[in-house]
Amino acid sequence: MHSARWMAKAIYSLKVFLFRIQAQLDPSESEKLLNVCWFIVSCYVEAWFDAPYASSAPRADLLVISRLDEFATVHVAGAHAAKKFSNHLWYLSEELIGLAIFGEGLPDEEREGLAFSILNKIGEEDPPKRRSLPLADLAKTPLRELGTIHTQEFFRTLGVDMDFLGLPVSQCNDAETYK
Repeated sequence: MHSARWMAKAIYSLKVFLFRIQAQLDPSESEKLLNVCWFIVSCYVEAWFDAPYASSAPRADLLVISRLDEFATVHVAGAHAAKKFSNHLWYLSEELIGLAIFGEGLPDEEREGLAFSILNKIGEEDPPKRRSLPLADLAKTPLRELGTIHTQEFFRTLGVDMDFLGLPVSQCNDAETYK
């Protein structure tokens, strides 16, 4: 479903839940609506606000996956259906994970760990375009562990000098190669 239509339905679901007494929902409808609202609020909203920024996508994808894993403990059937998001994890590929280095919300220690992995960690010989880890494992995987030397191809393709990857995070923002 197109994200704008999905978000319109999400907002509508939240409104209906708020006015469930006036809408005269029966208990089973109210419970189903609560599960949808729980998913929207606990799993989806933050990632949706980060969606316009490609550099935030890898972190947002991991966040959604970890929240879906937590959501599974609350609502098993809803979490199973929501795992369709796993078909959209191409930002977590060994190559595109390099976008995360430029993400505003990435903590410094995670950025340094990712830079180290990009410079040093050996990846698969022929990395897939999409991660194939089980979602439960992926939910527990820190972003820094997803980078490999194959991520360097991302920077080479874009013509970005990777010298900033060897700098401490505190100096990256001032480095011309980072800017």
